[in-house]
Amino acid sequence: MGKSTLLLSLMLLLVFPVFLFSAQIEATDIEYTLYKGKRLEWTFKARYFSKERGDLFFGKDVVITNPYKGLKIKGNQAFYYQREDKFVIKGRVRLFTRNRGELFTSELVFFPGRNLVVGDREVILKQKDLVMRGRGFIYRLDRQELKLKGKTRAIFSM
Repeated sequence: MGKSTLLLSLMLLLVFPVFLFSAQIEATDIEYTLYKGKRLEWTFKARYFSKERGDLFFGKDVVITNPYKGLKIKGNQAFYYQREDKFVIKGRVRLFTRNRGELFTSELVFFPGRNLVVGDREVILKQKDLVMRGRGFIYRLDRQELKLKGKTRAIFSM
């Protein structure tokens, strides 16, 4: 009995740590909040969330919010690459800004640590009496500067 218990204990000690580090994490209806000091930096909400391989995280029906900077991003899917501190948001993406209107696209990349949101897909930007279309954009959160990159057209209401 003693040898079999020792053998079983050794097997668990060798196998269990490997299981812990390779296990996939899954959750539904989650909210993750990040604070810097006492200030809310951003929140991440998802209907479904999983930790994939290595530093890759995945979410469905996501909302990323930074109330301090007046930013909210919604999308069907989001991939977060922890090492690069980068979100790739795909599928019916909507970016809401405090002062620059609402932007619609199919994919964008958000770098929280760099205060930068970029995209290279077709874009529609709606403001009060203005609709702009273009291909690609750069939004610098620290400067509140939004720039459409190419093939830009504007429609004004007068």
